[in-house]
Amino acid sequence: MVSFGRRLYTRSLSVGFLLALASISGCQTTGSFTSTNDPLELKRTWDAAHVYLPSDGLDIPNAWKLTGPDDSSALRLLMKWAEKRDDYALIPKDKRYPVIIYMHGCTGITDHNTLSGVYLASQLNVAVIQPASFAREYRPSNCGSGPGTGGKFRPAIGFRIAEANYAILEARKLAWIDPENVFLMGMSEGGITTAKFRGEPVNARIIEGHSCHQGWPEWDGLDAPESEPVLSLMGRNDPWQRGKSWWGLDCGIRMSNSNGSRSIVVTKGRYANEHAVLMDPDIKAAVKAFFKAHLK
Repeated sequence: MVSFGRRLYTRSLSVGFLLALASISGCQTTGSFTSTNDPLELKRTWDAAHVYLPSDGLDIPNAWKLTGPDDSSALRLLMKWAEKRDDYALIPKDKRYPVIIYMHGCTGITDHNTLSGVYLASQLNVAVIQPASFAREYRPSNCGSGPGTGGKFRPAIGFRIAEANYAILEARKLAWIDPENVFLMGMSEGGITTAKFRGEPVNARIIEGHSCHQGWPEWDGLDAPESEPVLSLMGRNDPWQRGKSWWGLDCGIRMSNSNGSRSIVVTKGRYANEHAVLMDPDIKAAVKAFFKAHLK
C-alpha cells in the first residue's frame, strides 16, 4: 500500500552555488574541486558505464543476457568495450531508444542497480545508461556499507551532477538513442543528484530512496524546473532516513502541484522498511505510468 502527495514547489540552490559551497567545505581539497568537471574524469565515468538494452529482437553476441523480475530480460554491455568492439552497430539502423540516465548510490553500482537496469530496459523498452562515478581517478567514498554511514564526502553531489550532465550530452550523440526522450533517475546518493540536478533538459526525473531533505543546504531541496515533472519513491521507514531530523518528510512538499509530479511513500509491506523500493508492485506500476505519460 502506498500514499501519494503533490505539494508546493520550491526552487533551491543553483549548481554554480552548490559547487562554490563545495569548494570551501571542510572536506574539499583543491584537487577534488578542480576534478569535479574535469573532462577526462567525466569521460572515465562514461566509459565505465553499464548499458542495458531490451533483449527482444537484438542479437549482440558479446552482451550479457540477464534475467530480472516479471520474466524480464535485458542485454548488458560496458560502454567503452562495446564501442571498441562496435557492438552498437548491431542495433538496427532505424532503432532509437528512449534513454534513462541512471545515477547509482554512494557505494557504486550494486545488485539493486543491476536489477533496476534489467527491469527498466525490458519493461519500458528503453536504454538504461548507468555512469560509474568510482571510475574517476579521484573519488572519495561518501559513505560506508550501511545506514547511518553517509555524508563522508560533502562535494560528492557536485561530482554526480557533473557526471549526469556529461552522460546526457553524450547519450544524445548516440545514433541508437532518441535525443527527444531522455529521463534522469537516481537511487540514494543518485537520488539526491537527480533532485539537485540543474543542467541539460530532460523529459522527467525519478528519485528513489531520497526525501529531498538533507542537513547540508547544497544537498537539500528539489531543483527541477516546472518543465520537468518528478516522481519520487521511498519507504516510510527507510533505514537511511530513520532517526534523521527530516525523518517522515518526503519530496512531495517541494514538488509542483500542476505538472504531474508525484511523491509516493510505501507504507505497508516489505518495502515500507527498505531503502530500495522499485520492485514494490505498486511502485513498478507507477513508474511505468509516469514514464509513458512523459514520452514525446
